[in-house]
Amino acid sequence: DPSRALRDASSIVLTAEFAQQLFGHREAFGETLSISQSGYTFEFTVTGVLEPLPANTDFPFDYLLPFALLESLGEKDTNWGNNSVATWVQLTEGASLP
Repeated sequence: DPSRALRDASSIVLTAEFAQQLFGHREAFGETLSISQSGYTFEFTVTGVLEPLPANTDFPFDYLLPFALLESLGEKDTNWGNNSVATWVQLTEGASLP
């Protein structure tokens, strides 16, 4: 269920290409993996695998993590000057901006 894929702080969604690099031809959904960063190691469960990204994407990535992960670490970002998170909006065809 895509609407629930990143609901849990220990969830991770992989691109199909990255899932194949990590797990070969095995099913990635439900597998666990570890990511180490800055002396910490985090365990995640694969809750989704995305179709290949289009070649013209402006937002290339290998995986998505839930914002709930930061919140679980006590990192509630309330600083409007923080630029570490990108937000994208998809408008319906024919939509206009003021």
